[in-house]
Amino acid sequence: SSPLLLSPLATSSSETSSQGATSPTSMRAAMRVGGAGSAAALSEVCASVRMLSFDEDGCGVVFEALDLMCPADAQALLEGLRGAVAEAACSPYANLVLLRAMEVLGKEAASFVAVEMRGHAHAAASTAQGSEVLCYLQESAAGQPPTKALVEALVDECIGGDGAALCCQKHGHLVALSVMQCGA
Repeated sequence: SSPLLLSPLATSSSETSSQGATSPTSMRAAMRVGGAGSAAALSEVCASVRMLSFDEDGCGVVFEALDLMCPADAQALLEGLRGAVAEAACSPYANLVLLRAMEVLGKEAASFVAVEMRGHAHAAASTAQGSEVLCYLQESAAGQPPTKALVEALVDECIGGDGAALCCQKHGHLVALSVMQCGA
């Protein structure tokens, strides 16, 4: 019942967006062709990862690109979200990109996400998408130093004031349970 198995579907039928960029649908088609066209499309996805990740149709393109890329290219694609990971974790679309990246790249992506989430975990824990990202981090990389540091900061923040509020939130309590079950 993993949400990672559900790829958002592209539904746009236009070839270009209103800004003149290639549409998610045409990017997806080009990635599937193979050869130079596929390489060009994957490069375009890397260059536009931040914009695509937050878009309903675009996140599916990034999702699929992560599956097609070699690990080094997928890591480079994830780097395109540097500085926007906390926002992405709470996005209804970009969180799927983070979850897929952590699934495909493993501990390297989990460490990247954990470092980027530092200072934003409490806010993310109160959203459905953010709590899912934080729980996945706990389940897949609890022993990694960046994840441990993220959880320690979250616990310190909760002890310093809002711990009860986190545990009583619809989504925050799932993070608290995950920390208790998986945390070091």
